[in-house]
Amino acid sequence: MLDPNSLPLSAAYVAALPRGLDSYPQCRVRTAVSRLTLERFPKLLAHPGIADEYKQRLRGALADGEWMPETVGTTLRILTREIVFESDADYKAWTFEISSEVFRRPAYRVLMYVMSPALVMLGATRRWNAFREGTKLVANVSGNVGDIRLTFPAQLYPLLVLEGFGEAFRASLVAARARNVQLALDDAQSESARWSVSWD
Repeated sequence: MLDPNSLPLSAAYVAALPRGLDSYPQCRVRTAVSRLTLERFPKLLAHPGIADEYKQRLRGALADGEWMPETVGTTLRILTREIVFESDADYKAWTFEISSEVFRRPAYRVLMYVMSPALVMLGATRRWNAFREGTKLVANVSGNVGDIRLTFPAQLYPLLVLEGFGEAFRASLVAARARNVQLALDDAQSESARWSVSWD
């Protein structure tokens, strides 16, 4: 499905899943970011290392409506890193940018553009559930310090994608006018992750 020589990260991700892209059907994600990705990089799927099987799965998932399998969307994120960007840092910067763009869309503005960074943290579970199903996110906040904990089925989110989620969390705080946001991925396991966060 994905050439391990030219696309080692993407191929390794799919291979690590218990049933490949069919793993964890209860885990779904909204299609907004995947659609934006393909709009921004229209030649992405022309890479010779991507077999028609994946292209058909992705296009079929996008054609189904607002939701798609998390495994298919996560694979697209990793493919974007491997094909488009020269470094993880570049990929993470783009993740911040595209997350900010999604949060500005009318459908999500009410969820994301709230009164304060503390309310962003308090509403993190609700916002996560607006974008995803089958995984669990819990945020705790005290003043301008907090943490975010995520649990998910084994191997669903590799380190690269978890780091990208951190950029999306940071984008939500910036949208709420938080200054000097400090966010770190303190722990990343096969079924869980934890970030610490603070702001001025």
